[in-house]
Amino acid sequence: MSLFQSSPGGAVDAPYEDASLISEELRLLLRRRAPGMIVVLNTYSRRMYGVEYHVLLARSPASAYRVLEKAYRGRAPSAARELLARPLMEALRRTSVSEDEIIECAARGDDIGVFIALGLAEDTGLEGRDNGGGAFKEAASAALACSIRIEEIAARIYNRIAEKLEGPLADALAPALDYIANSSRVHSSVLSSVASALGISVGKCPDDDKGLLAELEALYRQLSSRDSISLEDALAVFRKLAAVERSINEEEYVKLLIPLLGNMLEGRMLRLYHSLLESIIRDEENHERIAKMVYSLLAEGVKR
Repeated sequence: MSLFQSSPGGAVDAPYEDASLISEELRLLLRRRAPGMIVVLNTYSRRMYGVEYHVLLARSPASAYRVLEKAYRGRAPSAARELLARPLMEALRRTSVSEDEIIECAARGDDIGVFIALGLAEDTGLEGRDNGGGAFKEAASAALACSIRIEEIAARIYNRIAEKLEGPLADALAPALDYIANSSRVHSSVLSSVASALGISVGKCPDDDKGLLAELEALYRQLSSRDSISLEDALAVFRKLAAVERSINEEEYVKLLIPLLGNMLEGRMLRLYHSLLESIIRDEENHERIAKMVYSLLAEGVKR
C-alpha cells in the first residue's frame, strides 16, 4: 500500500510541508549527478506514475525505487545509492542517515520507513498509474549524448595528465593513463555508431553550468593551461574525478547508463549490440580499478 493519493487531474498531494522545495532541490541535484539519465528516468516515471522522477522521489521513494527496478533491473540497488538515497540525504541535509536503511526501506515498499529515517512527517499517498506512451527515442538521445560527451572529455583529461605529468612516476603511469584514455575514446565512437544504427539523433546533453560535464570541461581547461602537472596536481585531479559525493564519476555514470539503454530499447536492433555494451561495462569496471591503483601510487609518491 503506497503512502500517497493523487488528486483530480493527476496532481500529487505533498507528503510533507516542504515537498515542493525538496522536489526542486532534487531536480537540480539529479541533473548534476546524471544529466542524461534523468531524462530517461523521467520518461519511465511519467509512464508509470504520471510525474517526473524528482517529483516522485520527493513524495514516494518506494515508487521511485520501482522506477529504478524497471530501468536498471539487477543493478537497481547500485543505482539507488546514487539516484535515490544520496540525493535525498543531500537535499534534506541528513548526512548521518544510513544509505543502506533508506535503500532497504524503499526496496520493500516502505515509504514510512524512509521518511522516519530522514526525519520527515508521515502522510497519505499516491497510487501508481500508467499513462502509457513515452518519448523513449528522445530520452535515449539525451542519455547517449551525455555518455558520449563524458567519454570524450575523460579521454582528453587522462591524455593530458599522461602528457604533462612530471616526477619519478610519470613514465611508469603513462601506459595506464593512455589505456584508459584510448578505451574511453573507443567507447565514445562505439556509442555514436550504436545511436546511428538505431536511427537516434544524438543532440546536446541537457547539462547545466554546475553539472558533471561542466566540471569535467573546466578540469580539462585547467590541465591544458599548465606547462606541467605535478604529482600533487595529478592526485587532486583523481580525487575530484572520484568524488561521487558531488557527482557520479565518469566510470560510474557509464556503468549505470549502458544497461538502462539496453533495457529501454529491448526488442529492437539494440539486441545485436548487447554483448558489445556489456563489454563496455566491463571496461569501465576495469578503468575504475586501474584509476584507484593510479591514485594510490600518486598518494604514495606525494608522501615521499
